[in-house]
Amino acid sequence: MPELKPSDISHLSSQNIQFSLSVWQFLFWLPIIGGLVLTLVEGLLTNGRLIRKEK
Repeated sequence: MPELKPSDISHLSSQNIQFSLSVWQFLFWLPIIGGLVLTLVEGLLTNGRLIRKEK
């Protein structure tokens, strides 16, 4: 079993911190982006229906 040097441990922990931060960012942005996409799709669908109704 390889010995872990203190520098290795600190490197691993900094990687873990970066990873957890990116996960939190992803979880934070996911609903916002999802909501924007849903709003855009709904807007396009309703606009398409309105244009079809006018013809």
